Amino acid sequence: MSDATVAEIAVLAPDVVVLDICGSTAPKAPINRIRRACERTRVVAICNCESVDLAVKALDAGAAGILTVASEVTELRSAIRRAMQGDNYVEPDIAVRIFDHLRQTEKLRKEAEQMRLTLREEQVVGCLMEGMTNRQIAEKLAISEKTVKHYVGTLKGKFCAANRLEIVLHAQRLSL
Repeated sequence: MSDATVAEIAVLAPDVVVLDICGSTAPKAPINRIRRACERTRVVAICNCESVDLAVKALDAGAAGILTVASEVTELRSAIRRAMQGDNYVEPDIAVRIFDHLRQTEKLRKEAEQMRLTLREEQVVGCLMEGMTNRQIAEKLAISEKTVKHYVGTLKGKFCAANRLEIVLHAQRLSL
């Protein structure tokens, strides 16, 4: 979004801006810029039907509404009307997927929180994710290979993993 567009929004001070975030990789930035330029302006974001992650990011940035490119005009009117009243609107077709995404994210967050790795375990996991051998990990962390083997064994237990690959897969799933 250009500076000129943001400046125009600030001058016009509309109640609602409808913003197409399809194809955007960072929807928070334009939404934040609009909200900073005109605090009272509410943003209704339009995204692809498959873009649940974009929709969640838009909501995190403060979007008052989420529609998809498949939305009907009546839904657009409803979203704008609700936003003007200070309420929120999420198109039903994507709402269920957003809730599923949020539940899954929360489940992974809780699982990662329960996992609580020590700093050294996190370092070893990071090295494993880079494909390092025990010797390479030992050299990088300035510990013995025997200590690395101990940490790998501890991590196998914490992740209920049979091998190093499973440790890495669990760590990736939990976004460690």
